Amino acid sequence: MKRIVSLCVIMLLGTFLSGCSLDIRAKVREGIENAMQSESGIKSDEDYITAEKLEANGELENGEYNGEVEYAEEAENVENGTVNVSFAENKYISVSFYRDRELKDPIDNDSCTINPGDTIYARVDSVTNPYTDCYKFDSIRVVEYSESGEKGNNIGGFEGSDILSFTLSQFYSGTELSFETVGRYEKQHVVLTAFWDNGAGKENVNGKWYINQDPVVNGDNEVDSSSDYTVVFKYDADEFYFVASDPQDVFSNKDGRIEFNKESRIGGIREFEVELYPYVTMSVQDKKSAVTHVYVNGEERDASDISKLKKGDTVEIYTKTDYKITSAFDYDSYTEKDGSYVFKYTADASGERNIELNVEKWEEKTIEIDMDSKNWFFIILGRIQDWFSGNNTAENSPLVIYAGVEAYTLSDLENNKKIKLREDEELRISVNKELLGEDVLVVTVNGETTRFSGTSDFTEKTYEYEDISTIKIEKE
Repeated sequence: MKRIVSLCVIMLLGTFLSGCSLDIRAKVREGIENAMQSESGIKSDEDYITAEKLEANGELENGEYNGEVEYAEEAENVENGTVNVSFAENKYISVSFYRDRELKDPIDNDSCTINPGDTIYARVDSVTNPYTDCYKFDSIRVVEYSESGEKGNNIGGFEGSDILSFTLSQFYSGTELSFETVGRYEKQHVVLTAFWDNGAGKENVNGKWYINQDPVVNGDNEVDSSSDYTVVFKYDADEFYFVASDPQDVFSNKDGRIEFNKESRIGGIREFEVELYPYVTMSVQDKKSAVTHVYVNGEERDASDISKLKKGDTVEIYTKTDYKITSAFDYDSYTEKDGSYVFKYTADASGERNIELNVEKWEEKTIEIDMDSKNWFFIILGRIQDWFSGNNTAENSPLVIYAGVEAYTLSDLENNKKIKLREDEELRISVNKELLGEDVLVVTVNGETTRFSGTSDFTEKTYEYEDISTIKIEKE
């Protein structure tokens, strides 16, 4: 009450003094201020006394300090702090805390106190998670707790890169804090590929990939690396068959479903690859009932069921000798066996996957022979043949033309016997040098001329079906 009355008196005096001279007013104001300071008790305040000393020493300018400042050591603040700090352990991440930026003064994690305004430094020493490489350091958050241990708000975190730091607000009024080291799981990349080798390169196979039963794409995928995962691939087992996989070991592989073994969280990029191959199917159009047997890898099959052939499978189709197999897909070979023709195919999807085979009769043509049967040379040769053997045989003919297995002698040609040649046959011209002696025969086939004589080194020549249509025989 006394201070209030004094203040009223001072205010009143200020009003009365407003009309006095400057000197008088200054002296009165000085007396009033001294009275106010004495009445308020400020002169006994430690900060006031310090300010008075600084002003007396000339270290205050316009009310601001212009001398040198001496700060108390941060370690002293920490040791004598008012806020207790606990450290939440992360068993995969090792972090050290320090009181100084140079990281020379480590903090005891078992007992630590700090003051508002203090700065604490930290360094991540190592991150070791035995289950995955995808676990990384994320942050150190600062969480407040009540004195009873109840968790409060997150008031901030450590900042920086190599050296982390946290400064407690100078206005903080709590008493319990926790430094919590937090990790995170990075996404793991899983690359999935399904293909078949078409001979020119890898061609994608349309199938369905799953990771932990969730559908994913053929290619690069990101998965949560915080837990193990399982990869599954499904494909059409009627169209493709399994060739290989990487990894090779799989949990199951049945009916177009491949399940790989459960994968650990190893991190980085994980690749899964499946190689398939298309089946080949053959169908035989046999309206002539000319196919007698069909074998696949030596096992007899019905001609209507030449399906699901794998690459390299051998298919042998037996037909009657008058018939052949035709298709857009060339057969490897054909041979005569046991009174039948055997057409051999090797399955390969890089050519055709669905092959239609047709049964047709072999083509046949008649070869025209151009020779002058009235020419004395041929007449004499024919007579010699008759005189020599008394019958018309290939062994007794100076000249023989073979069409397949059928032999045509010189006498046959003189009598204009027609030469018939089938598509699957060759035509062979042969001479008997002993019977021909020193005479020379000139044989022209489709414009190509060959000289035969009793003194030549060769006695025969062979022509393919498509290479021959006319034959001309002359004496040189």
